[in-house]
Amino acid sequence: SHPSVDSKKLNALQTLLVTVPTILPPENLFVEAHEYFKKWKTLDESAFTGMDEEQLMDLLKRAARKAKFFLHPDKRPKDLNADQSLLLKTIWDVIQESAEK
Repeated sequence: SHPSVDSKKLNALQTLLVTVPTILPPENLFVEAHEYFKKWKTLDESAFTGMDEEQLMDLLKRAARKAKFFLHPDKRPKDLNADQSLLLKTIWDVIQESAEK
């Protein structure tokens, strides 16, 4: 049996939220570090195990909401450089799009 379309979308959002720290400095060597990046709350893949689809959906909605709050243009520090701002904007756009689907 194949996973449902909804579970594929949930899986994509889950993977995205778990892997965000790998694209933020200091992991991302192409963007200068900023104190703000240290405030990102890392999600562990194991947080999503042992749940039914409804529980998983609720957890992902909460995690996406927290991520969008962190990444929201009005919440970002004013002293970010262009690369830092672009990185946060890009992550924001992708999470927004993934969470809406």
